[in-house]
Amino acid sequence: MNVLIVHNPLTDLDSLDNADVLVQVQAVEGALRTLGHECAILAWPEDMRQAGESLGAGIWDEVFNLVESIGGSAKTVHLVPAMLEEFGMAFTGASSWSLRHSTSKLLAKAVLAQHGLPTPAWLDIQGRGNIQTPGRFIVKSVWEHASFGLDEDNVVHVSSRARLLAEIKARRERLGGECFAEEYVSGREFNLAVVEQEGAPRVLAPAEILFAGYAKNKHRVVGFRAKWQEQSFEYQNTKRRLDFPESDALLLRRLSLTAEQCWKTFALSGYARIDLRVDAKGRPWIIDVNANPCLSPDAGFQASCVASGLTFPDVVGLLLQSAARQQHGPA
Repeated sequence: MNVLIVHNPLTDLDSLDNADVLVQVQAVEGALRTLGHECAILAWPEDMRQAGESLGAGIWDEVFNLVESIGGSAKTVHLVPAMLEEFGMAFTGASSWSLRHSTSKLLAKAVLAQHGLPTPAWLDIQGRGNIQTPGRFIVKSVWEHASFGLDEDNVVHVSSRARLLAEIKARRERLGGECFAEEYVSGREFNLAVVEQEGAPRVLAPAEILFAGYAKNKHRVVGFRAKWQEQSFEYQNTKRRLDFPESDALLLRRLSLTAEQCWKTFALSGYARIDLRVDAKGRPWIIDVNANPCLSPDAGFQASCVASGLTFPDVVGLLLQSAARQQHGPA
């Protein structure tokens, strides 16, 4: 099979998340060759017309989509699958609809609410939303990923809606121009990786994020420092746990069912990661639906794959099968 790997144009080679994209490209290329496929690599042009010309220049059986943003903005990420859909090409991961509605955290909340799935209350920069004050809230980017602009000082305690709006606006530039606040859920944090296998979602080994050595008054946030700055306290003390006592069995089953519901609700395909917080009463809250999550060998998705007995080539093979299935329909 001839596979074209596409990734975002790298305008800032010193950016940590851009460097991570190249790690993913290299890992996928190695897995494809291990599986016996031919492959080529294309940095997706910012000019969509040029991108269309590049796609038409070769004959590809499938496209492996690793594009996370165009022009430095995740707001445009759905344009890549949209063009591939228009060209009638098989590609890995989520459709344009699924990617747009999950990447926008506000669109995702609307979808979750429509289907009765639990997500924290929110407030956007225009003052729309269902938040009740006073309380603790976390201010986030609407579109950007990789914990862009996010750290523990994004958690604020406010006594009024007007004060919360002021906090949102104060962080607007740092968070890429579009941001919102959601209720801060203090509790355990879980990542549920899902991969498509024979046309159905398979929820992999659950992972819990442990905040080791955090002071009682330090907010538990998987922010930019925790993900990227290796010398920081947050990076060194944010651990991933994959083994659980029997007492967690019912909770993990509930989280797995919630992940399956998210998969179906967002019409996901290929692979995904659902991030949840569990409050003091044991109630799960969906805080992020990640279509096309990071495939770096040291990322959380791959850790769950290994814990579930799947090698990286296994996962790449499943993604290729899913891409063919999405193009041609169920066998």
